[in-house]
Amino acid sequence: MSSWITPSVAVFLMLLGVIGSTASMYIIFEFRYNPGVLWFIVSMGTGAAWAFLFAMMTLISSPTITLILANFFWTVIPIAAVSLFLLAYEFVFNRTVSHRGAALVFSPVAVFFILTWFNPANMIYTSEYTVTSQGFLDFPQIGGIIHVLVTQ
Repeated sequence: MSSWITPSVAVFLMLLGVIGSTASMYIIFEFRYNPGVLWFIVSMGTGAAWAFLFAMMTLISSPTITLILANFFWTVIPIAAVSLFLLAYEFVFNRTVSHRGAALVFSPVAVFFILTWFNPANMIYTSEYTVTSQGFLDFPQIGGIIHVLVTQ
């Protein structure tokens, strides 16, 4: 890694990504009722949120705030996956997904988000997830229930 990539430079570059994603959303917003466009906007929004949350987790040194931001950060990733699936579906079939269908595919993400806040039986955040006193989130490559399922 080059020495010029300091945490401050990384935060600046991540925040530049927020600007690009937000600009894309603004430019295409008037076409939101066309098939696929709404989900493109949502995926750009999740990209902006992803970059913003990661920048804030890097910038803010509070362990408590880092953990709060992490709850949102880990939820943005499956939102991006679901929105890209819906984008592809609407693009291929040239028809919009019903509100009920969208709610159905997003429901596991909502359940995951709720579980990140309550973390029953250390399902999401295990003892391998730690936040340092500087506010840096340290997490394993695979942890939680996924780790248990993979190692069995």
